[in-house]
Amino acid sequence: MSSIYYNSLSGMQAASSGLDNVSNNMANMKTNGYKKRTQFFSELTKEHPDYLGQQTSQGVKSLGNSVNYQQGQIQKTGNKLDVALDGNGFFVLKKDGKTFYTRDGEFDFDHNGILVDKINGAHVQALDKNGALKDISITDEREIPGKPSSQIELSGKLALQEDKSTTPPTPGGDTSDKKYLPISQNITIYDQNGQEHQLTILLTPKKSDVPTPGVTTPHNWQISIKDEHGKTLQITSQDEIQFDLMGQPQLGFNKIGFTYVSDNGQKQAITLNFGEPNSSKGVTQIDNSLTPGNNDSKLEKTKDDGFGVGKLMDCQFDSNGQLVYQYSNGQTRKSDLIALANFSDLSTLNEISGNLFVSTDHAKPELSQAGVNGFGQIKTNSVELSNVDPSTEFADIIVYQRMFQACSEVMQVEKQMLENLYKNGGM
Repeated sequence: MSSIYYNSLSGMQAASSGLDNVSNNMANMKTNGYKKRTQFFSELTKEHPDYLGQQTSQGVKSLGNSVNYQQGQIQKTGNKLDVALDGNGFFVLKKDGKTFYTRDGEFDFDHNGILVDKINGAHVQALDKNGALKDISITDEREIPGKPSSQIELSGKLALQEDKSTTPPTPGGDTSDKKYLPISQNITIYDQNGQEHQLTILLTPKKSDVPTPGVTTPHNWQISIKDEHGKTLQITSQDEIQFDLMGQPQLGFNKIGFTYVSDNGQKQAITLNFGEPNSSKGVTQIDNSLTPGNNDSKLEKTKDDGFGVGKLMDCQFDSNGQLVYQYSNGQTRKSDLIALANFSDLSTLNEISGNLFVSTDHAKPELSQAGVNGFGQIKTNSVELSNVDPSTEFADIIVYQRMFQACSEVMQVEKQMLENLYKNGGM
């Protein structure tokens, strides 16, 4: 066979190899985290026996292909456990005692409560406090214990309403003896076990210990507190709150301390904060005789450092790659930090599927978290798409098609030339 034949044959084989690579890339365009392969070729030469150091061309040979680790486009999915990595690194997976690496962050919890990748069912790895790998489990996160109340902040208004049932003062007499109606308000607290209990606060207006000339509005309210059984609780501080002429809490008389005793005898110290002194952000006092129409008193609990037992409602990764659990009691808790791996030489990775890699020669990666040590940033509710560029692949198809066609035509021309040569008796 002539060198023309071998050159053309090798060219057709190379074109076929290139088309095979393109077809694989195109087939994985929708494989999230897939990294395209680039085909390489080299001239095939042979040293000429009659001329030392000279070589003759023998066509072309395929050098195989290599993985292109260029990042793919990041796309929002709306799935709370989907994460993408913007920058360097790989997610770490484990299955059947083997470790895998991927850029595909499509994750979900399996029936055992273990976070796995949706495609292969491999366990997604997190970093523990010592930097070692561990599974991510939701089993111990399904409930959060309650916390007892100790500091409660209140807001609202106390409307002074005159008690019309009392004998009205004599015209022109001392109006400081005017009587006002008490106010009752219920609030909820949490005990040592996170159980709810309803307390009743009774606020009884009393005239000021130091009357102000020309001012008839009382500044003091005596406080008593009862539990849900009607038992009066022990007040551990002064038993009254005071307001200034602006109706704002006064320093030293804006908090009430008391002791709640649960049914099993556990004692719990609680402080009610009626607002910051000389501020209208907490509880304020008004006199309905001076402000007609504002007769409704209402206190609201704006802050309570205690809470009840919470059931897991939702969870998702934050921008640091940490799982955040959300509970029915309004609490959140951060747990496992997703592990990332990176390699100084990416050629040590071997692709075993469209988006899954293993480390060859047992090369050890650097383990870390997102956003540090040169690792990429976590993009939540997102996935990284394939990095295949259709326009580039279609351009390669045209090149390989022409390459194959041209080599085929060269072989056909050579065949015709040889046939004509035989017919004419040239050989």
